Amino acid sequence: MVAYDIAGKLLWQVPLGPFVTSMGLGASPILAGTNVVVVADQLEGSFIAAFDRRNGELRWKTSRDEGEGWGTPLFYRPQGGDPYVLTTSRGQFGAHAASDGKRAVTWRGLSSAIVASPAMDGETIYSFGYGNDAPLPFAKTLARYDKDGDGKLSPEEYGSDPFVHGIAKYGGNRDMILTEDEWDAKQREVGGPTFLVAFRLEPDPEKAAPFRARQLWRVDRGFNQVIPSPLAYQDVLYVVKNGGILTSYNAETGAVLKAGRVTGAIGGYSSSPVAAEGRLYLANEDGKVAVLRAAGEWDVIEVNDLDEACYATPALVDGQIYLRTSEALYRFQAK
Repeated sequence: MVAYDIAGKLLWQVPLGPFVTSMGLGASPILAGTNVVVVADQLEGSFIAAFDRRNGELRWKTSRDEGEGWGTPLFYRPQGGDPYVLTTSRGQFGAHAASDGKRAVTWRGLSSAIVASPAMDGETIYSFGYGNDAPLPFAKTLARYDKDGDGKLSPEEYGSDPFVHGIAKYGGNRDMILTEDEWDAKQREVGGPTFLVAFRLEPDPEKAAPFRARQLWRVDRGFNQVIPSPLAYQDVLYVVKNGGILTSYNAETGAVLKAGRVTGAIGGYSSSPVAAEGRLYLANEDGKVAVLRAAGEWDVIEVNDLDEACYATPALVDGQIYLRTSEALYRFQAK
């Protein structure tokens, strides 16, 4: 991890890895008071750690039970209470004290695979993830890759497939040869329902923890392979999926307000939606940037085509839009 000043001068750097992941580390660092906090949920050796923002000195490091996950944590200070770092990963919501990293809250109410980061509005958190409702049969993967018909897969056969590679490298005897037993063990790990859940942080009536998580509502199915994080804005929750499918929910009840395709910006989506001044901004992987009226009954105002691959989320500040594509970094003036 590296820190630079505003002029681009390197201030400090600290080693974090090596990491034990199938698809890389995905959670972004966050600022938490005088520290910068990193969550590294991995296939083994997961941890959360805080470093002094001034010099990179390690302040604390805490092991975590969660397996591989990619959601960025949240910084939360209850009214009149101490601050916490909140995490969503591998079926669990967690809260670590920002002062020393001690785990204070665990709630097992999430999906097993968390790729999107959670969204928080007041005391309410929105998170979705996915799992396999039924184990995927090894026979289908064999049919795709098993060139020599020996009933197992070698690196020469599965190639760069990240999911298969991760099981072969870190599952079973770790000999890089994938067997049916190793595949089935992974299926048990990633099994579970696919859903979007809203839960509220509130005082723990039993006072066993500083606060508890209470589910408000849940929407089942429809979130497999969705990468963009949800957006909570003006009492509406927005989720965009591949194909340019945008769904708006009543943030309090979970009722669907509108579901439809973003006309002119249909394609794959990795970038998360952002909003300001009553407008939503969505950038798809083909470089089409849609501007929408933010409302439960949203509608498309304009679509701009940059004709460059875009996977990064736009950054909004002081009426400016900053957007990174595969070719350039852009700055736009919002109208």
